[in-house]
This record gives sequence, structure tokens and C-alpha cells, in this order.
Amino acid sequence: MRRAYGIRRCSALSSIVQTAALGLMQVAGIDLDYEVREEDGYLKFTLPPLSKERRRDADMILNTLYLGIFDLHEGFSDFIELEVK
Repeated sequence: MRRAYGIRRCSALSSIVQTAALGLMQVAGIDLDYEVREEDGYLKFTLPPLSKERRRDADMILNTLYLGIFDLHEGFSDFIELEVK
């Protein structure tokens, strides 16, 4: 199963997501598919199928990503819409 995460137009939020993507690639060693559009601040990355060990590593990074986004949303809910599926 592939999972995709995307974000648009918020520098603080973009930084959190970019850091998670770097962690997935450089710390967990996961080969992400990603798309960046600088003109509108869009970033999307997709996880490939993972082993149990890599999935655990990815989950830790993605859970940290979620906590960062949730915390940012708490402080700036007028500007950030958060939807968890």
C-alpha cells in the first residue's frame, strides 16, 4: 500500500513536512517518490511498500510529523485546515 501526504502554502507547515521527508529518506533510508512545485509551495511524497522494520521507522517519523502539524494547527487554526483520514 502506498500512502501520500501533501501540503500547500505555509512556510512553517512546509518546513515540518520537508523535515519529515528528509528523515524518511536520510535517516530511515526509505526511497520516497516526491513531487515539488515551488510556484505554489506544493510538496507531496509517497511511501513505497515497506518491510516491518522500515514501516516502524516510517511510522515514528510520520507520527512526529502529525504531532508537529497538530501543534501548529492549534496555534494557527484560522489559517490552517487540518483533516485526518
